[in-house]
Amino acid sequence: MTTQPRYYITRPGGTPTGPLSLDSLRVMAQQGVLSTDMLYCEEGGDEWKPVTEKVIIHHSRVVETPTPHVDKPDTRIVKSIVLLALGLTLCPLTFFPAVPALVYAVLSENAFTSLKYEESIRYSHSARTWVNVSTVVTFVQLLLYLVIILLLIFDR
Repeated sequence: MTTQPRYYITRPGGTPTGPLSLDSLRVMAQQGVLSTDMLYCEEGGDEWKPVTEKVIIHHSRVVETPTPHVDKPDTRIVKSIVLLALGLTLCPLTFFPAVPALVYAVLSENAFTSLKYEESIRYSHSARTWVNVSTVVTFVQLLLYLVIILLLIFDR
């Protein structure tokens, strides 16, 4: 099995970012993240070359590449914040799984902003797991509240 080469990119005199797949470089070029003054180096190599030798950039845009567009992963940051607020107010047990949900959501946002797409996806999966746990815990608490209210009403 052959592994795909991975690359580091940088501006002259800047800090390298990577490793990135060729598909990631194409997506970055499509999104206007890459510019013609940037350099790339294959992982394990030591020769830096203009990034335009790897991807086609025309005024900071790719000219029709066949690579599909990669969307930003759903980090669940809004859901995490809502669940955390519920945990602080109405459903105290929700607080405990909502904290890691929010932490992973923020880590996913930061990784995406830092052009670490694979890392961002991993964090978003963890955020989704914790949001799901928080949702179940919230549902169980609300169900218990309903049972208690019904018991109080029909206990008269």
